[in-house]
Amino acid sequence: MTSAIAATRPVNPPDAQPVLTEKHLWRGLEYRARNPALFLPNVPASKMITDGGNKIVQELTVKNEDQTETEVLTETIQAYPSTIMYHEVSNGLRIVTVVSRGAAGELLLTFSFANRELPAGKPKPTPEEENARIGKILEKTIAMFREMVSEGKL
Repeated sequence: MTSAIAATRPVNPPDAQPVLTEKHLWRGLEYRARNPALFLPNVPASKMITDGGNKIVQELTVKNEDQTETEVLTETIQAYPSTIMYHEVSNGLRIVTVVSRGAAGELLLTFSFANRELPAGKPKPTPEEENARIGKILEKTIAMFREMVSEGKL
């Protein structure tokens, strides 16, 4: 069974320091795209095949949900600075990363996933459970970008 889910989080919630700019966020997303193993615990390794600036093709070593097996997948990323990245993975997974602004001008980050395989024999998570799970990934990613800015790396 497959599913689709998206979650959005504010990039600069109240009291967040340092405040991330759109430029920081996009640089962080570019770094994350080229270094997925630093951000995704289920991706222990990656190998760049081609890096054409806004188009990246890489091999990802991906662990299954129970961390007992790995498979090598090809991921193609097409970036449209500084708003959207499309990730196409050879197993059919599609990921879209969107940088946007809310009604009050606040910077937002959205991760969406389509054609994601759900584990056999397990109930489909509720939208609230999925939002919380994807939201944690977003929040961790933003926190890592904030740390990188503090260290002068972005």
